[in-house]
Amino acid sequence: MLREVEIVRPNQVWSADITYVPLVGGFMYLVAILDWFSRYVITWELSNTLDGHFCVQALEQALGAGQPEIFNTDQGAQFTARAFTTTLELAGVRISMDGRGRVFDNIFVERLWRTVKYEDLYIKDYATVPALKTGLDTYFTFYNHERLHQSLDYRTPAEVHFGHEKSRSTIHLNFAGAVALPEFKQAITDLLDRFQQQAPAFRIRQIACRVFHLMLLWHIQFITKNLVFLANVTLPRYSLSSISPAPQSEHRQLRKPGTSFRTGLLCQS
Repeated sequence: MLREVEIVRPNQVWSADITYVPLVGGFMYLVAILDWFSRYVITWELSNTLDGHFCVQALEQALGAGQPEIFNTDQGAQFTARAFTTTLELAGVRISMDGRGRVFDNIFVERLWRTVKYEDLYIKDYATVPALKTGLDTYFTFYNHERLHQSLDYRTPAEVHFGHEKSRSTIHLNFAGAVALPEFKQAITDLLDRFQQQAPAFRIRQIACRVFHLMLLWHIQFITKNLVFLANVTLPRYSLSSISPAPQSEHRQLRKPGTSFRTGLLCQS
């Protein structure tokens, strides 16, 4: 169903998936429902079994907050179960499932799992289920409302999903593919203002990467202009005939008496 579909707005396509969550003394299963366009995590649930009830519960909570046009999942038993598909049909949502050759349909949720595990689960190493629930609740709040996404033009999922876009400069590219200097200064100023308003320690790397990217574009413009200048400079030309040969004395080779040079080897005569 998603072939040739262009995702252009929030609540157009939602997706769900399940992942394995390790604990110190065991494991849990985590399901999340994600909006494709905004990367906003609409809801999530934990379970110690794969019976599918927690997936239906998460779906009902998500539908209470909004309704997508299309809901995409893989063909796991939890998502093909009658209880899950009936809930979607009653809500008037079209059902899409990953088919043959569509391995990247669920890539947004897979990226979410990578982010959650490397930024929270593997670092915190939760020992109990209550601690895991509290930690995930804190992290998903941060993910939705504070974590900047490069693919979202360095906005948060909540800003894109609910349309709360803050004023930000638009960077226009010139013929050289680089930003003009006044726009570069304005973009840096906007980023610093945003950083002062939202300043968790681990956001420094994202802001620094954005600043580096803008500086790189400005340097490309500077180098391009200099290359154009050098291309118009006439350099003196030299020919082989204008180069005088070295004096004959410089070609003389010194050798000891009784030795001769034969094909690069020193031989006794």
